[in-house]
Amino acid sequence: MDEFSLIHQIRHWVKRTPPLTVELGDDAAVFSVASEHQVVCSTDMLIEQIHFDLHYTSLYDLGWKAAAVNLSDLAAMGASPRYLLIALGLSRPQQNLRIKKLYTGLQHLCNRYQTKIIGGDTVASKKLIINITILGEIKKKEIKKRSGAKPGDWIVVTGTLGDSGAGLEILQQGEMGHDYLKQRHLRPLPRIIEGRHFACQPGVHAMMDISDGLSSDLNHICQESGVGAMINLPDIPLSSPLLNYCHHKKRVPFQFALNSGEDYELLLTCAPSQFSKKNVRCKIIGKILPKKAGIWQIQPNGKKVPLLPKGYQHFH
Repeated sequence: MDEFSLIHQIRHWVKRTPPLTVELGDDAAVFSVASEHQVVCSTDMLIEQIHFDLHYTSLYDLGWKAAAVNLSDLAAMGASPRYLLIALGLSRPQQNLRIKKLYTGLQHLCNRYQTKIIGGDTVASKKLIINITILGEIKKKEIKKRSGAKPGDWIVVTGTLGDSGAGLEILQQGEMGHDYLKQRHLRPLPRIIEGRHFACQPGVHAMMDISDGLSSDLNHICQESGVGAMINLPDIPLSSPLLNYCHHKKRVPFQFALNSGEDYELLLTCAPSQFSKKNVRCKIIGKILPKKAGIWQIQPNGKKVPLLPKGYQHFH
């Protein structure tokens, strides 16, 4: 199968997208957006043996997660996803035998959030490389950035934290069971609905997704906003599967929640008097402080210690 045969095959795997002015398969896709909306763009690259391991990650799961990582970036801005482009670096065996599984996983999650695959590129590579660019839209007044946190804001997170990091550890060790934690790592669900809910609230001042770990991502918000913060560790939401795993392994669950990353939950700050969490699963875990106060965590024993950024760093 040469490059153009593969592209022809991909066009059969990917459903047609009527809103496009120029369809999949031309030199570029063309689309229009409503005049009152802003276009939101993000891109992420996943490289074999750095971001994923095919010994325990199926091609279907990889396609799903590649979409999820990018959809989560739009959720963090409060945007609605619309279109996605995918560039692949493929070795010949992957190209011939398994690439359809990757597209199936990718498209299943995209369909869930009405996101259309509109094009991309393919090249030969010794390792499997996936690069996705995603496009969405949002009204200008609804955009949520990292730089808007204000002293007095609540610090809020969606869902539960630490599950993905524990799932990765279990997969790497080849342990049986713990399916919930494994699934949370392999097939995360981007918080698109929650992101739109918070985007419509003027009282939400800052937002981002938790990809590198709560300790690092909260530090990012504080740095961009010029503020400090205090979180209470016992208030961090933890799942029963994570607590059971940590009890069995004699591990501290808060270490997963703070530092392991790839949960793709939302982290936001909001004015207490202007915040609604109706129909959204989220929890208040702390408060934004003036910058001079620093960034702290209160541990279960009541001890106050600095909250250092110990999450994932690409070039560390």
